[in-house]
Order: sequence, then C-alpha cells, then structure tokens
Amino acid sequence: SAVTAAAPAWHGLIDPDDWRHAYDTVSEFGPALVEVEGTIPADVLGGTLYRCGPGNFERGDVRYNHIIDGDGFVYAITLGRSGPTALGRFVRTAEFVEEEANDKIMFRSSFGTQPAGADKWRNVFNVKLKNLANTTAVFWGKGEHARLLALFEAGLPYKLSPDTLETHGLETFNGELRPGTAVALGFGSAVDEALGFGVQHTAHPHVDPVRRRLVAWWSQIAALEGTARITVREWDEEWKPKATTKFDLPTELVPHDFCLTVSFYVWCENRLTFEGRTAYLMGLQGPAEGLQIQQGAPNRIHLVARSDAGTGADDGLAPLLTVETPPWFCIHHSHAEEQLLPDGDRLVSVYSAGWKEEGLASGSFLSAWAGPAPDFQVIASTYYCKTVVRVAAGGASAVLVEHGVAKGLETACIDHPHVDPRIEARVASSGAEAGASRYCFMSYSNDDDVSGPPLGWLRLDLATGATAHWATPRRGGQIAEELVVVPKASSAGSWLLGMLSDARRDQSCLCILDGDRIEEGPVARVWLPARMAHGLHGWWAPASVEDVEGTAE
Repeated sequence: SAVTAAAPAWHGLIDPDDWRHAYDTVSEFGPALVEVEGTIPADVLGGTLYRCGPGNFERGDVRYNHIIDGDGFVYAITLGRSGPTALGRFVRTAEFVEEEANDKIMFRSSFGTQPAGADKWRNVFNVKLKNLANTTAVFWGKGEHARLLALFEAGLPYKLSPDTLETHGLETFNGELRPGTAVALGFGSAVDEALGFGVQHTAHPHVDPVRRRLVAWWSQIAALEGTARITVREWDEEWKPKATTKFDLPTELVPHDFCLTVSFYVWCENRLTFEGRTAYLMGLQGPAEGLQIQQGAPNRIHLVARSDAGTGADDGLAPLLTVETPPWFCIHHSHAEEQLLPDGDRLVSVYSAGWKEEGLASGSFLSAWAGPAPDFQVIASTYYCKTVVRVAAGGASAVLVEHGVAKGLETACIDHPHVDPRIEARVASSGAEAGASRYCFMSYSNDDDVSGPPLGWLRLDLATGATAHWATPRRGGQIAEELVVVPKASSAGSWLLGMLSDARRDQSCLCILDGDRIEEGPVARVWLPARMAHGLHGWWAPASVEDVEGTAE
C-alpha cells in the first residue's frame, strides 16, 4: 500500500533511534583536510560540492516544531588535488543572528515554530516568516561573476562567499526583489512595501546547458484574487538577465519545483487549500500547518512558452496551457523532455517524484514530518512518475497523454531524482546525446512498496525500465542523501556524488559512484570530521567554473 501500516522499526529498514539522530543539531567546522578511502576520479578533482539543509533545531533548550524549520547550514567539500578539504558554516541570516544572541525563538516559521510563553503575543497578526536559508546551495557564474547563494522557499536568497562560506546578506539583484512576506493586496507597491510585503524566490532553479543559463523564478500572492504572479528570469554566466517571463497561476499556493524544456517552463500544481488562514493570522499555527489537500481534485500541469522577447517590466503576461491529471502530489522533478512530432505537435514528458492519490488520505500537508524526525509509519511512499502532455502545433492547446508510475519502479520507494545535467532543456534524441539521457538517478529505500528512509541510490533506464542499485544494509545505521550528478569528461556517463551518514561511526561521508556501474558501490569515500544533519539539496562547482554544465542540482 502507499501508506505504511504500523510495523516494528519501519519494516526493518532502520532503527528509529538512528533516524531521529539524523536531525541532531550540528556544529561549524573546518576548513580541514579530511580522510579519503579509495580513489577520487580525475573528472571531479579540483571541484567543490556544496550542500545545504537544516542544521540547528533548537533555541534555549526548546526543540523546533518541525525539521524544515531548522536554521540553514551549508558545507563545502573541495576535492583538491593535494587532498580534499571540508568546511561547514551556518547561514547567518538576520533572524539567526538575533536568535543566537538571545538564545530563544523570536520569529515565526512556516511549520509552526514561533515564540511561545510570555512572547506568544508577538505572533498575532504578524505574518512575517523567518528566512531559514536552509533548502538549496546554488553556485553559478563565470570567473569574477561567480556567486554562491543559499535559497529558501519563503524568502530571498542569501549571498555566501564560495571560499569561506561567510554570509554577505540578502541577494536582491540590485534592488529588483523586495524582501518581505510574498503577498500583494492590489493597492500598489507603495502600500505593499509599507506593510512589509515582498516576494519569495524559488529554492529550485535549473540550468539550461544549451543556452548556458540559470533559470530561476520568484512569486507574489495576490491575496484578494487567489492567484500568484510568477516572474521567470534566465541569467547568463555574468548574471545578466537574458529573458524574463511573467504570468499568473490560478492558485495562491505556489508549486514547490518546476522544470523546463527547450520550448516550455513546466509547473505541476498540487491541489491544496489554505484552511488555516485565520489560525495563522491569529498566531496559532504556521502557514504550512494550515494547508489541506483537496481530496479527489485533479492535479494541473501548467506550461508556459519560453521566449527571449520579454525582458522588461511592461511586457504583459504570458498565457498558460493547462492540462489536468489524476490526483497525486508532486514533490520534485528530475527533468522534462520535449519531442517534435511529424505533424508539428510536441510531446512534453515530465518526470517527477511524488505520492499517489491513496497516499493523500489524511488530507494534511507534511504533518507526519513534524516532531524530532519524519515518521515512516504514516508517511506515504514516494514514487517516480511520468506525465506526458501533447501540445498542439502553434501552442494553442494541450491534452494529457499518460500519467503514472514510471516503468520499472512500480514498487520502489525513492526520492530526489536527477539526470545528467547535459540533458536538461534538450530535445529528445536517439543520437549521440541518447547515452546521457538514458538514465535517471535517485535516492533509494526499498522495492517492497512501503515507505522508508533512503538507504542507497538507484539508476533507472528511462527507455527500458531496467534498474540497478546499491544500498547499505538494513538496520545498519547508514542513511543516504540526494545525489548530485556530474558529467564524465570522456563519455556520456556520469559520476554520482551523494552524502551518507553513519550512526555507528557518528560521521558522514561523501560517496562517489560510477553511474555506469552503480551496483558496485562507491569508488571513493570522503569522510567529514562529524556527522551532518540529514540535508536537502546541493550543487556542484567544477574545477573550471566555465564548465557550467557541471553545475547542477
């Protein structure tokens, strides 16, 4: 079934104590030389892996309400030719600095962490959320233009030094983005600014390796209309804007992730309602705690045409192509493919991690992730899904062709799928590029059709459904994290970089695997001085920052 029934030690996959300690608060460290087992491949020497996630989970001996409310921690592992080094620092946001100095919770967070006791009056009608900077580390830019950003779903990016991880304040892109709660009342920007309203920047940008651009977006909710204004921006390697597209989504609950093809931006809208609006305004709960799933409502795939024509503020709104799918919940996309058909129509195939409809029976949104660690007795199993849309020639209409779990993974519990970054935004091909586009890589838990923590990594052949995986022993105290896929220099193959925490050693290591022989396990392990908290997303900065095809989440 898609939702696990109560079972000892989560179906024997892991000791619950090991999983709970995966969300212990960490300490800053380094820079320091670190231990290596095996041989680091030449293709990745000189590069740096950046990882981001929650790292602090309490203040003043009070545990945060939810792990995703944890304060952002970024660490860097540089695979130097004279030996790898590692460095870890908290993102010192304005709120982090103030709470650290006072050793207490002073700000509200998305999942219900907020001032309590004598300070709970601060929450009433206070809609400002703490910027946690805890979701993704992004490295982009060539030479002197290189930037490292720590991203968060409900705020603006924070700028970090790529070398020292020192925090340098908010990234507003020369004042274009205004910090604040991402709401507009419709009475003009001066009113919104006076009320402390601004925009929120996505934590899931993507790279277009063909046009050599970072594609990102930000949003603002039109509170009185129940819609969200999305602004998509494509940045070149000097952080110059090359394309800007604006449109309105017919929901105030902005999707978490997106993907792109050569012709389209693609969003999957999960059907949610904000039932906790009054409780949020009255300071009784966080905004994410009040989200409810619309049982039985179809999901919606929204496609927006890419264009370099729109680069200014007055270019109007782009139209949406919308297609409904059966009910499900989309979490992350690995990628999308586009195929031009002989009649001029286009097939857009979207690959995503998500929950089936039967996994949404509780109606709550991430409620099982509250407390010290996610509870796999009630969390739905995550599947890898494929959704295909046919877009008519000229882009006037679109229809759903298929939606379901991807072939070969019908009973596999997975998460965080990724492809070789060279195939993002390319037209589907059976030629020289087909080698790179054959595979998708992802975190892997089990093939038992039950929910559980990630114990290793899996490769799926997208054409045939054939799979291969490498996993640590069940109940062995080792927990895998999201992969970053790095192209091999000499072939269409890929190196896989994934963090693995080991409860028995009380350490975490970077595992490097050969994507073509994933079942053989790591060719090298780089051990950090301590165990890291279970993180979210990362980015690869190659030795030559001009090789932006290697910088991919």
